[in-house]
Amino acid sequence: MLKNQFDLLILGDINLNIMKILTKQFVLLFGIIIYLYGCLGGGTHGYIKAYRYDVSKHSLEEAVHQIITENPAIHRDSIK
Repeated sequence: MLKNQFDLLILGDINLNIMKILTKQFVLLFGIIIYLYGCLGGGTHGYIKAYRYDVSKHSLEEAVHQIITENPAIHRDSIK
């Protein structure tokens, strides 16, 4: 009887250690996926595709372009 209880305790400890390892691996994998998702999303914003204003798209693009070119704190990314 004692041998069976001892075996259960050892198996319980092994299962607990396996769960801890799997949990750490899952958290690491999840973190890597979130990090890569953030990297893949960069550079996808760009020109104005749609909007709802009483201004023509051309006038709005000119105004935005003028602000970007005149503001020294704004640096345009050349990747499209």
